[in-house]
Amino acid sequence: MNIEELFPTQYAKTNVDKILSNISYAHFKRPSSPISIIAPAGFGKTHILRYIAYNRKYRRRYLRLRKVEFIYVNINEVLIEKVGGANGFIWAPDYAPQTVALEKILYRKVINKQQELKRQIKQYPSVPDSWSKDILIESIEALVSDFPDKNFYFIFDDVDKLFQFETISISNLIKYIRDRYRGNIECIFSINTTRWFEEIKAETHGEIANYLTQNTIVLVLMDVKETELYVDSPLVNFYSKYIAHNLPSYKSKLKKIQILSGGYLPYKKYLFNSISGIEKVGMNPALVNISEKLIASLTTKQRGILFNIISGVNVPSSWDLSFLEETGIIKNFSNKKTFFSPIFRKYLEIRKRV
Repeated sequence: MNIEELFPTQYAKTNVDKILSNISYAHFKRPSSPISIIAPAGFGKTHILRYIAYNRKYRRRYLRLRKVEFIYVNINEVLIEKVGGANGFIWAPDYAPQTVALEKILYRKVINKQQELKRQIKQYPSVPDSWSKDILIESIEALVSDFPDKNFYFIFDDVDKLFQFETISISNLIKYIRDRYRGNIECIFSINTTRWFEEIKAETHGEIANYLTQNTIVLVLMDVKETELYVDSPLVNFYSKYIAHNLPSYKSKLKKIQILSGGYLPYKKYLFNSISGIEKVGMNPALVNISEKLIASLTTKQRGILFNIISGVNVPSSWDLSFLEETGIIKNFSNKKTFFSPIFRKYLEIRKRV
């Protein structure tokens, strides 16, 4: 069982709605573009995509999903997959080892989905000793043929990690699958950082960036209600829901955590597990590390905008500013730009002085 199967039906509702509003049966019957999910580090992107793929309870809100199935692929699985050869990889001039690994992972996932729909679950079927792309295509062909009334979304989570190693053969494989099974198969990509687009364009792979940005969805910070539904573990969720939620001290702590975290899950998790009173929380190494990961996932221009705002410099309109506002990192309050969290503001003030 995946932990996301235990998540409540209203989990991350704003972001789930944003993603699923782009999905409908009609989407497969017209020329379409893959969907790309973009979010800074720590926005809970992987949990949300796994929730969409594995949790069936939320589907009651979306009748149009009755004909849609999701096949989730975490790119970290691909990067650790051994594909044969003396060093664990098959090296070929025009066929990168990561592409072979992706094919094998996809094969397993497709077979698992076919068995799941037939109610004959058998986790991780074996991969044939001798491998070719035809084996993968045959498995997809069988899945589509067995369930002609279904439409399938392949979710490639953290796809930017894969393209850091290889671009051409991987993108060709994905495009080939989409084109061959147009009307039955579409893709959702998730990208962990907008900075990646900056880097890949600089490396003359602009066509890949353009392909992945035809239809983008930007995730936003969770609001108070949604962060209360955040599941760190089933036991924590049980404790907060059934035991502590009516305790005045617990309610007071949750309210303070929301104010300090601003809906940013890594901050919330740290504050929730903090031994000392959260009133005494200062800019300690743990919070600095969390903040560094967030800012490192932004582009150079986006980081510049944040430091300009903290320095009181006027910031002109731009795509990067709009992105920061859409995510909720920057908020407009009384015609002034501010930040989602006092912790993040403090971090920026300290960084500015260094």
